[in-house]
Amino acid sequence: MTSAQQTVCTHCGQPSAGAPFCCAGCEYVYGLVTAAGLGRYYELRGGSGQPVARASRRDHTWLEPIVERLSSSSETTRLDLDVQGLQCTACVWLIERLFAREPSSVEVIVNPAMGRASLSFGPASISSVSSIASRTSAT
Repeated sequence: MTSAQQTVCTHCGQPSAGAPFCCAGCEYVYGLVTAAGLGRYYELRGGSGQPVARASRRDHTWLEPIVERLSSSSETTRLDLDVQGLQCTACVWLIERLFAREPSSVEVIVNPAMGRASLSFGPASISSVSSIASRTSAT
């Protein structure tokens, strides 16, 4: 393939060998962003981004104790997550916007330098946790 025939990934801007996306992860994230009406992400990001890291599996069993804790709480509950690999403010913006759309969201604080996200949920937020996990599993 000549350089004139090469295209770039619609999501991250990396070379994509003639396909609209360089990987399944970028295709998934692009679909998530556009389906949520958050296409402004691409304006805020500017230039090229990073390809989506491929997850080794889609195992959400780590959510079970969290869901149990939330289901037994009648108060606001905070969930601290490890979010290593965030490299741009547009990704932080996207996480904040997606979380704010959850019915029981109270507050989100994302610190890419520390690789941490702190999510605060109001009562009855089991569906919110499950919804966030299923929508943000890239591969």
